[in-house]
Amino acid sequence: MIIDFYNFWKLVQILLLFSWLIADLGIYWTAKQATRNDLTTDERKRFLERTISMNMGSHTALILLPAVGFQLSDMAGFAVMSLSSLIFIWITTAAWLSLVWLVYLNRHEPNIDGWLKFDCVVRIIVILTIGSNGFVSFFTQYPVKTFWLAIVFVLYACVVALSISMRATIMAWQQGFPLIEQAETRSQGNAIITSAHLKGERYALMTWGLIIAILLLEVMQPI
Repeated sequence: MIIDFYNFWKLVQILLLFSWLIADLGIYWTAKQATRNDLTTDERKRFLERTISMNMGSHTALILLPAVGFQLSDMAGFAVMSLSSLIFIWITTAAWLSLVWLVYLNRHEPNIDGWLKFDCVVRIIVILTIGSNGFVSFFTQYPVKTFWLAIVFVLYACVVALSISMRATIMAWQQGFPLIEQAETRSQGNAIITSAHLKGERYALMTWGLIIAILLLEVMQPI
């Protein structure tokens, strides 16, 4: 049986985009439950933990998509790629994914802040690298040869930037939960949680819009 590797990777890419959207919808619902004042503190904390756990589905898709995209671009001739470049991309993708899961699995450890900052630096590097390559390709058709794919690069960089803002929002959100355990600080804690949740909703809506735009561009390849 002959395997069509291009269509295989294309299917993987579309599945990652859809799984990202589905995971984000789950995050949206569990995050909303965590803000409910009529639930007990323990129930709200459980919803917070579910939100953080489900967020790993989105993060996994976020990290894997560029490598899959570069693989497809090389196979279709949409971008100038060498074998060594592809190998480097897959190695760095595996390293970044390992870092994100390391942070998640050790999120309750007191010394995790350094790894969080390092992950933020990695995301900034990804934003600058992919975003600048997409922007330059608008004018030079290098390294990306097609205009629609250059747009995808820039949109993806925007998504990664939003992921940094979303992480900061979740961290601020978590700070409100210890406060709701005490009657004298409960109103202050609820105010922090509600404010962070509203901000997170805006970031989520923007992220969904960008993902849908990327999905349409990848499927239609219009220009």
